[in-house]
Amino acid sequence: ASKSMRKIKDVEVTTTHDYQISYKFAWACTNTKCNVVIKRHSRSIDPNKQCCGKCKSKLIEIEVPQKGQDISNNAFTPKKQRKTSEYARFVKKHSASIRQKLAKERSCN
Repeated sequence: ASKSMRKIKDVEVTTTHDYQISYKFAWACTNTKCNVVIKRHSRSIDPNKQCCGKCKSKLIEIEVPQKGQDISNNAFTPKKQRKTSEYARFVKKHSASIRQKLAKERSCN
């Protein structure tokens, strides 16, 4: 980095970034005295298995709060559960039988 900066005067090399990270998923503690919000890029937290690391209360999936949004006193919006699509129901209904048929066709017998 220092060699590049010496050779090219217009370039500055740093080890930090200045862009804002956007998360797709967030969970909040259900305890009114605890304001913990956990943000992730993937749905890696299972509220049925995991709890708040600070107070050990349950977690609830919420809409991702924007930077600067007040979430004190649990003023967050719970995530709405979407209905399963017709396509997802179709795939679930037929995928097991299709896999079995394909496995039979691929077998050496």
